[in-house]
Amino acid sequence: MKRLPTIFAGLALGLGAACTSKPDFARPPVAGANPAGGGTECNAAAAQSLVGTGMNAEAQARARDLTGAESVRVAGPDTMLTQDFVPMRLTIRTNETGQITSLDCG
Repeated sequence: MKRLPTIFAGLALGLGAACTSKPDFARPPVAGANPAGGGTECNAAAAQSLVGTGMNAEAQARARDLTGAESVRVAGPDTMLTQDFVPMRLTIRTNETGQITSLDCG
């Protein structure tokens, strides 16, 4: 019975350490990433010519190629997005009719 507080203290320390450790989400760089900007942040300015065009798989691939983004997310007018900042991620925003309204990195 005297060992019970020691066991609970050990569990609490172990759980506390597990909650404070940060997962490693680092991905290896994509070959040829960001040809327009240098490799640390995508270059949304390079794809601004797509604003006003329809959103489809071809437009998404073109935007990714132009900006050098590692990943792309498409957000409609009612889409909720996370607020995390990912420099090599391109966000393409569209309106109700599927037209691209803006492109930005992060």
